[in-house]
Amino acid sequence: GATWSPVEGVEWPGDSNFVQFATAEVREGGEDWIYFWSIPSGRFGGVQLMRVPATEDAVEDPSAYSYFAGLDGERPRWTSERAEAETILEGTVGELSVMWSTYLDRWIMTYSDAGSAYIREGVTPWGPWGEAIELVPREDYPGLYSPYLNPRYVSDDGRRIYFTLSLWDPYNVFWFSADLERAV
Repeated sequence: GATWSPVEGVEWPGDSNFVQFATAEVREGGEDWIYFWSIPSGRFGGVQLMRVPATEDAVEDPSAYSYFAGLDGERPRWTSERAEAETILEGTVGELSVMWSTYLDRWIMTYSDAGSAYIREGVTPWGPWGEAIELVPREDYPGLYSPYLNPRYVSDDGRRIYFTLSLWDPYNVFWFSADLERAV
């Protein structure tokens, strides 16, 4: 932390949908981007999406960010206006995490809903997102939250994913795994 310094102005209002987020690097149209899947404060709300070119200058420039504003046919439409951002996944989403699954050849998202942990898959970063599949039930692990993925922690050619999961009792972070299965 000795070399860290705050970057002024790169922040979003506390009442926006861009408070808690998951990031991933995405190559699109020959360019490298950082995508942000975001939810509002309080942890529970629908997911919106923004992106920024994957350069230090762009990341530090609030005007370089753009927001997913829906589709024109099958093509994503991006806007510089945060208010035009569309929700890509409705519902109660908290502590989300997103990564590309080489095994499924799809995006996967994990999150909690004030009780259980879920996983969904998406064809593109903006969806459509499949139905929620309960990954860890609240009945087995009361007080769970934060099922965080990391693309470095996969095995069996991506079939098995590993994720952290926090629990209230005992208050700690635990290591979980799940095996993915391709739909036929």
